[in-house]
Amino acid sequence: MIRNSLFKILAIMLIIGLKWIGLSAVVETAAYYNDTETSSENSLSAGTLDFSLTAGDWEPEDISSEMVPGNTVTRDISVINNGSLAFQYFVKSEMIDGNKDFCNTLELEAKLDGNSVYSNGLMDFESEATIFSTSTDDWNFKITLPGDVPEELQGMTCQFKFVFDGWQENLEEPGFSDNEEMENILEAGYWVSLTSEYSPIADAYINQARGNRNYGSSTVLGIRSKNLANNRSFVRFDFHFPERTTI
Repeated sequence: MIRNSLFKILAIMLIIGLKWIGLSAVVETAAYYNDTETSSENSLSAGTLDFSLTAGDWEPEDISSEMVPGNTVTRDISVINNGSLAFQYFVKSEMIDGNKDFCNTLELEAKLDGNSVYSNGLMDFESEATIFSTSTDDWNFKITLPGDVPEELQGMTCQFKFVFDGWQENLEEPGFSDNEEMENILEAGYWVSLTSEYSPIADAYINQARGNRNYGSSTVLGIRSKNLANNRSFVRFDFHFPERTTI
């Protein structure tokens, strides 16, 4: 009996010892869980900022190519939104070619949708930032040649353009932008009559056969083509012919 009891006690102690060794071998473990989900049929697209200009001719067309003091010509230019983004823009004038003095003499009145936004020199024009409307922005430009224009500007040309610079609305930085230009040519005519407003102050003719004589006191002007006896006449006017005048 005692022997059996000892065997039982040893067996129990052996079992407890083995379990204790197994438990002491257990270390910290970690478990991770993950999942992946997908969403199909997604689409992203950027908006577009794009506008264009449409314009008629200068009216009256015949005056725009032959302006004299007091003349006024007009031109309509419309801004059309071809993109999807709201935008703002400003308009200014820039000289391309021609006579600078003539360009600076021209006066401009600019209207937007019937409201006057500028009235001063053509070359000084630059509008404030304008938010594009929901349909079209209709500009009307009226240019006048003042009445006190110097005669020296007769026959001069002014070639310039209206520049429309647009960028995204409500942005400090430009973001998307667009630029459109409309070129223009205006020409001055001649308003000084060379035959009715000016008279000669001196005249004379000469005779080839008598080369040392001056016929300035003669009541006639001699004109003749004859061998060794040609007559030629000269007339003096006391004024400056405008540039590009043809006599």
